[in-house]
Amino acid sequence: MTETSDLVARRVTVDFTGVRADWNQVHPEFGHLTNAMSLMLPFMEPFFIKTMREAKKRLPAGPSALKRDIDLFNFQEGRHYSNHARLNDIIRAAHPEPVTEGEARLRADYQRYWARGHKFALAYTEGFETVAPLLCDYFFGNLHRFGLDSGEAAAYLWLWHVAEEHEHRTVANYVYHELYRDYRYRVFGILFATWHVFAFSLPIAGRTLLDARRRMTARERWHSRARYARLLAGMFGMFLPQLALRACRPGYDPADLEPHPDARALLDEALARFGEATPRGAGEPA
Repeated sequence: MTETSDLVARRVTVDFTGVRADWNQVHPEFGHLTNAMSLMLPFMEPFFIKTMREAKKRLPAGPSALKRDIDLFNFQEGRHYSNHARLNDIIRAAHPEPVTEGEARLRADYQRYWARGHKFALAYTEGFETVAPLLCDYFFGNLHRFGLDSGEAAAYLWLWHVAEEHEHRTVANYVYHELYRDYRYRVFGILFATWHVFAFSLPIAGRTLLDARRRMTARERWHSRARYARLLAGMFGMFLPQLALRACRPGYDPADLEPHPDARALLDEALARFGEATPRGAGEPA
């Protein structure tokens, strides 16, 4: 395995002025599904940060490139969920009941997951971080189809987020192998994290979509259901073979995953548009 990866701590703050919960007019169903996923992140990513901080304590004493990467991984995850939390305020205002209920469920979920011990927490973290680079390729590969090239702030948030997920794709994997080296449990973590993401997001998206469809004509509702079915079929049709044939193999190394050619440019653009970079190796930025 490659020892480390090139990470940058980008202090990105997306401007959501004027953004609506139904921000995606090109593919509304994609917008509802990603909104539901966004609700998870202010609970999920602090869980990752807590897990990786504990992992850092368990690594061999002394400085290392992997420990520096943990610090930068945590910084990136912190910027992600803080931006998503502000988008979620907009989503909550539009759909208060399903969002409030969902957030209560997530709070309880992650309390239970932490109580299951560090090995479970790290396997869950590594499981999600195995799936996330696939989201990067899927999102960048369908920019126009999903309305992600619209210039909307929420679309930009997702592109920046998944591009950084691809950038730090090795960190949780390398930490897991350093501490536990349990192949079967790693596969369990991938399957459990994938199940948890969709077991939460699909029902929430279904509820917000149902509310949106009440304002549609019968023909529009039919087209909406067809688009959503194609979206889910395409997403699972991409994820499942990648996970089964590549990511779940014993010799899998996420460093072998090449970034989408547009992802690097997007990260550079994010700095110019919304933030500033912290030099690599500067420790965990505040």
